[in-house]
Amino acid sequence: GGQAGMVTLEGMKDVLRKRGVVAEDQEVEDAFRALDVHKVGRVSVAEIERALGVPSLDELEQKVQWLASSGTLEIVARMLPAGSVGSLHERWGFREGEVAGALEGVEAKLAKHIHKLVADLRLSDEMAKVTEASNTNAKFATSGSVVTGEYGDLEVYNMGLDGHVGLPELHVWEAMEREHCGEEEAFTADNTGIETTSRREWETVVAARRGKKYPGGRRGVPIDFLLKVAGVEGYAPEDEGELDEMRLWVIQTMLVHTVEWPELRGACEAKGATLSSVQVALGHARATEAVDMADAHMQR
Repeated sequence: GGQAGMVTLEGMKDVLRKRGVVAEDQEVEDAFRALDVHKVGRVSVAEIERALGVPSLDELEQKVQWLASSGTLEIVARMLPAGSVGSLHERWGFREGEVAGALEGVEAKLAKHIHKLVADLRLSDEMAKVTEASNTNAKFATSGSVVTGEYGDLEVYNMGLDGHVGLPELHVWEAMEREHCGEEEAFTADNTGIETTSRREWETVVAARRGKKYPGGRRGVPIDFLLKVAGVEGYAPEDEGELDEMRLWVIQTMLVHTVEWPELRGACEAKGATLSSVQVALGHARATEAVDMADAHMQR
């Protein structure tokens, strides 16, 4: 057992039994340790389902809705005899062979229909990527004076890159820091409208101080902390207190934008907010769900 959506080792064994998975206790324990990256003694049921390659209930429901809304079920419905659903049992379907005869050819029709649906999804995804690429390009090409490149001749090619810009800086990190931190001239970012400086942006990314407020209302988050949240190998919370800090960060920066809980935003934005204060504001049931969702995100 465990919190909603999370299970202990015994709970994982129960999940596997219900899924019809036969495994030795040692195999299950090894799998549990591999999934429990933050060593909290619980793992997400969703993670277990993904490891087994079994669709979750949410995924199954999503596919049912997709098929129902795309006319897939209509194909089957059109192959059934005329009349209301309530009258079918009175005059049809007494033998399995009779039903099979009515549905003859349904497999080929469904295959053709679903193949087209998947092709449409693929096209939609490709169009979205094109749009994303265009938007990304727009982030950098923000003025009308964008430079358009031209092909050079063979002499230009033979000069090589160093012939045009010189040899590369041997101390790359130091060069990057010098470039960003050498001057304190302010500028306004075209893509965000945030007024900042190169030095501040360098600190925001490379040496952010936890909790410090940076231009645009951004809060500093050290890189090591983000690596722990991401579950990168070799980075783990030092204790339960730091794990709670990680959960709070996920709730404040991600969960607050994905769930429609009116009380969550106020609790997250309150001065001096802690995981405990957010949990109190949410109440027991939602507090448990919020922590479970944060843990599940960090285990991805």
